[in-house]
Amino acid sequence: MTVADAAGNVTRLVDRPITVLNTLPASNPTVDLEIGGGSGPRGGGPSGSGPGGGVAGDEGTFLRDCRAPRLSMFLAQRPPRTRRGVAYLRKGRAYRFKGRLTCRAGSRRRSAPRGTPIEILSRVRGRTIRKGGATVHRKGRITVLLAYRSARTIVFRYRAANGRTTRVKVKIRVIGRAR
Repeated sequence: MTVADAAGNVTRLVDRPITVLNTLPASNPTVDLEIGGGSGPRGGGPSGSGPGGGVAGDEGTFLRDCRAPRLSMFLAQRPPRTRRGVAYLRKGRAYRFKGRLTCRAGSRRRSAPRGTPIEILSRVRGRTIRKGGATVHRKGRITVLLAYRSARTIVFRYRAANGRTTRVKVKIRVIGRAR
């Protein structure tokens, strides 16, 4: 088996097959790999068990192989008014935003696994404030209810384990009171 690093250096490790078992913690973007000689049982021990464990785990594969993440978000409810692509929302009323997170892994686009975190930021008067977050649901879908009292730009952001970032900006203005 040969191994290559990011700089393109190739090294021959061993002349026999090896098994790589890994588990990706839900909140940590790094993975510890166990490389064994293949003599132990497959999937045994703490690193081969649990969701996303093993070589074919959905979450581990998504986070590790994500070359081109794509996040799409939109206002799922009709706003009272729009002008020049800016939604005018009622002050203090909650509005539903929906979207989807996918990633190009290999030669095809795949949905993000359930629980993948999405950051929600607000840009108000030149300052960026972390509003909170959301998580991906089934089939890469995202649903968030948000209510604001002043005009801002809402930024939905996803950062892949390899450092690639995708974001969607939605400008809103606020009018009147909630009915």
